Amino acid sequence: MVPYVLLYFPQGVKELKFYTEVYNACKIGTPGDKFIIRYYLENADNKTRINGFNSVLVQQADTVNPILGGFNIEDLGTGNYNLCIDVLDKNNTLKTSRKFYFLRHNPHVEATIHNLATIDVASTFVARMNNKDSLMDDIRGLWPRANISERDFIESDGFKKTDITLLKQFFYNFWSGRNPADPEGEWKQYEYLLLAVNKRYGTPTLKGYQTDRGRIYLKHGPPNHMDKEALNPAYYPYEIWEYYKLEDGEVDKKFVFYMPNSATNEYVLLHSDANNEVHERRWQIILNKRNGTPYDLDINSVDDPFGENAINEFNNPR
Repeated sequence: MVPYVLLYFPQGVKELKFYTEVYNACKIGTPGDKFIIRYYLENADNKTRINGFNSVLVQQADTVNPILGGFNIEDLGTGNYNLCIDVLDKNNTLKTSRKFYFLRHNPHVEATIHNLATIDVASTFVARMNNKDSLMDDIRGLWPRANISERDFIESDGFKKTDITLLKQFFYNFWSGRNPADPEGEWKQYEYLLLAVNKRYGTPTLKGYQTDRGRIYLKHGPPNHMDKEALNPAYYPYEIWEYYKLEDGEVDKKFVFYMPNSATNEYVLLHSDANNEVHERRWQIILNKRNGTPYDLDINSVDDPFGENAINEFNNPR
């Protein structure tokens, strides 16, 4: 076997294989008992399982149990995924699990929405959503929670021309994929956040969900801690949000927003230490640039102006 050391699987890679080991499975129950290894692929954005990519192994518990498995991924579309491996005892009780992230790029496979036309929405909550403009706006508001395929649909050139039936099918598929038991309830919870975000973070030119603060709020929920400063003349107005734990398992992640132009009233994401977000090591200098700080590329930070505490708020939030 030749190890594949990348997290990126381009179109030319047609198989995903893995090797792992389970230690001390014999301590789960009585030595010699059977135990179960379940592995599958899930969407890393919304944690839904991918149909057709799951497998189960049964082994006799030992001190070390080697596991070799994999999937043919020729028909796996572009997206962010997790390879999930669960260990269960003979009673089907989960004992431990691990997830391994990877990115798949496979434009040969159509986006998952190509099957939308087969979805019957006549007896669902979306059947009542007959105002196309409102429905389109609701769908645009899903962008912070959408996966790559769903974002492609929302951002496509033909989105405005999509007939209302397909829009309803997309909307229902979006929420039923996240909560099959109660898609309407899941939408209502998100709608409450969406209305609040539009009211709190909207600007004269942007809906709240289109702003950076709105996007982060809708994606991760309200921050666990927030520091903000709008009155110090040395710094641009800013906010520092802290999340104790994100959905992907990241802990103690922070987001720095600032308002470089008071005319727009829009706070822009300047820096974050979270994955897949803007990372600006000189964020504190940019905040202080309002004070005329020299933009020396050899300097990563400056002392906080009198009465200001941005660096300490970022490193040691109260």
